[in-house]
Amino acid sequence: MARIKSIASLKDARVIVIDEDLEATYARSLIAGWLSTWNERKTSRPIDLLSFSCPQRAVLNLPDPFRLIDMKVHDLYSIRPESTEVDECKKLENVIDLIRKDSTVIVDCLSGLTLSFGLKQALHFLNKLRFEVQQLICIYRRDFYNVGIPRIDTLGDFYIRLEQSSQVQSSKNYIYKALLLEWRKNPKYQTELVEQDRLTYSIESTQVIVNTNRKVDVVKSDNVEKIQASFRIEIGPREMEQREKTVLPYTQVRDALRGESKIFYQPDETDDVDEEDPDDDLLF
Repeated sequence: MARIKSIASLKDARVIVIDEDLEATYARSLIAGWLSTWNERKTSRPIDLLSFSCPQRAVLNLPDPFRLIDMKVHDLYSIRPESTEVDECKKLENVIDLIRKDSTVIVDCLSGLTLSFGLKQALHFLNKLRFEVQQLICIYRRDFYNVGIPRIDTLGDFYIRLEQSSQVQSSKNYIYKALLLEWRKNPKYQTELVEQDRLTYSIESTQVIVNTNRKVDVVKSDNVEKIQASFRIEIGPREMEQREKTVLPYTQVRDALRGESKIFYQPDETDDVDEEDPDDDLLF
C-alpha cells in the first residue's frame, strides 16, 4: 500500500527526514504536496521554515502551497558561530525561542546546519527542537555538503530517500522514486514510484515490489554463439552419471573409515627401478 501521500499527516510522524539524491532534488516538491493535502482537508497547521541553505528572499522561489499557508521564514543562512562552544549553543537555543510551539518546523537543510555549527551541536539542537514543536521535517541535501551525517536514516521516526526514476520525465509531472523506512515498526524499506503535478503538487504514488531474495537464473538462449568443433564436446546427463561412477584403476582405498588412498605403480619391463637413484635413467 502506497503511503507517501499521507506520511506527514500521521500522529506518530513527529520527525521526518527527507534525503535527496544528487539527481532527485524533490524534497520541497514533496513537502508542497503534503501542504496541498492539508489545505484540501483543512487540517493545516502553522509552518516555521528554518533556512540554513539560502536567505529569506529565496522564499519567493518556493512552490505555491508554501505561500498559501501561515508560514514564517527564519533566515539563518548568514549565521556564523562564535569561537566558543557556549556561544554556538546559545545561538541555536535563541532560534528555538522564535519558533511557535504549535507549528510544523521545516529545517532546510541539515547539511547547512551541520556545516555552520558542526555535527555535535546540530544533533543537540535537533534533539531539543523535536520536543518543543508539533512536528519536525528535515531536508538533507547530498549536493550541499560533502561530509555525510552518520546513520542519517536513524535520525527520525520516518526516513524517506528520494532517487531518480528510470521513467522518462513528463512535462506535466515530477516523477521519482521514494524509499520509505519507518522505525516504529519492523524497519524495512518500502519503495514507491511518485508522480506530482508541477502546478498543484498533488501526490500520486504506487508501491514498487522489490524482490531482494531473487536468485540469479541461468538463461539459455538459442542466439548464443556456440563453439564450433569437428567433434562433439558436450557431455550428456547419462555420460555425466557414468563418469561419476567410474572408479579410477590407479587408486585404492586403504581405510574406508579414514578415507585414505594410495597410488599403486606397476613397473614394466623397460623400467630401471633403482631405489637409491630412481631418476638415473633420465640422464639428469
